[in-house]
Amino acid sequence: MKKRHLKIFIVATEQSGDNLASNLMKSLKSNSFYDCSFCGTGGDNMLKEGLSIISHISEFKYIGFFEIIKNLKKILSILDKNYKKIILFKPDLIITIDSPEFSFRLVKNLRKNNIKAKYVHYVAPSVWAWRPWRAKNVARLYDLLLTIFPFENSYFEKYNLKTVFVGHPIFNEKIDYNISNKNLFLALLPGSRKGEISSLLPYFEKISEYMYINNIKYDLFIPTLPYLEKPINEFVKNWKKIPIVTSNKKYINKLYKKTKIGIICSGSAALEVSIRKIPIIVIYKLNIFTELLFSFFIKVKFANIINIIANKEIIPEVTNHNLTNKKLINTLEKLLYDIDKQKKQIFEINKIIKTLRLKNNSSLNASYELLKLFKP
Repeated sequence: MKKRHLKIFIVATEQSGDNLASNLMKSLKSNSFYDCSFCGTGGDNMLKEGLSIISHISEFKYIGFFEIIKNLKKILSILDKNYKKIILFKPDLIITIDSPEFSFRLVKNLRKNNIKAKYVHYVAPSVWAWRPWRAKNVARLYDLLLTIFPFENSYFEKYNLKTVFVGHPIFNEKIDYNISNKNLFLALLPGSRKGEISSLLPYFEKISEYMYINNIKYDLFIPTLPYLEKPINEFVKNWKKIPIVTSNKKYINKLYKKTKIGIICSGSAALEVSIRKIPIIVIYKLNIFTELLFSFFIKVKFANIINIIANKEIIPEVTNHNLTNKKLINTLEKLLYDIDKQKKQIFEINKIIKTLRLKNNSSLNASYELLKLFKP
């Protein structure tokens, strides 16, 4: 039986989106009835799965409202490049992942110019956290929304948008949960964007200094991405306690098994480390003006999704104007030397994580839902 050819344009602008999209591409390629070709914006993982790339995720390095405004010309140029490629590529399916500000503007332009395709967004914008009116806008733009948290569906279904919970991607990769009794490391994760890294690494340097001065036995390691390895190594080369910086996945997994605690930039990485049964602290730092602006719109008390779902602080958070060297080190001391607190965090997280898992992995579930759009 001859396979039906599908041309798919896919957009991911963050590392978590690149991971998600590459797994989705792999699942789509494994389908017996469709032959898929891919074009779009993404990262190295998507390239490995056969993406004909327009823009690389490394070009999306801006966080916060004012940072985006300052670099608006470049962002609009990337947007225009993607729009023009879609016109030439004539895809059957357009999938956007993460970065709603970029993705929604792109799809709005395409819809406005009557570009015929099926439109799908994967990973719902956090309308439950801020700007709830976006749910109605999403419903106008897309044919299908795929969510990774089960509580999100109701926000969009009330606007008659077909919305399907496909499970969380943290379960897509096989993880060795056997933690070594030899806790040798603290993991430091400063994010995947250059803006996040330049903002958070100075705080990690103070942790390095604190550990060196107090002769604390743990070593440091920073798991990162290939294109960030060189700038991070350059930044840490004069630290009192120099961390291991690596993008090698096998080596990262090996080090995680010997990790006592993770200090992590708020985002998907927090879940990815938590699932390994490693206690964590979440940190984040926005430009003070961006933080002030966002404070008028934010509807939730917490930055981390586990805390948001639980509506209490399971994972310690030190963010924005509260993020100081003193507060971060105090928070680290409280968790590092309190075994009961570590165990309680892992126990509470596991209860919530279980609700995010389905029988099949999220990529397979998502691919089934996408291909249903083309069934006669």
